[in-house]
Amino acid sequence: MHAAHAAQLVDQLRDARDIVLTIPATDDDYPAGWWRSVAYRVAEQVPGLYVRYG
Repeated sequence: MHAAHAAQLVDQLRDARDIVLTIPATDDDYPAGWWRSVAYRVAEQVPGLYVRYG
C-alpha cells in the first residue's frame, strides 16, 4: 500500500510547479507512521521535494 500510494504521489509531483508534499496533522484513515513512510519514499524519488506537516 505504501509503494502504490507513493508512486501515485511521485507521478503527480513530477509534473507540479511547486514540489510540496503536505502531510496531514491528523488523519482518520492512516496513522502518522504511515504518512512518514510514504513521505520518505516520495522524497527519495522527487528531487527538491519540500515536505510540510500540517
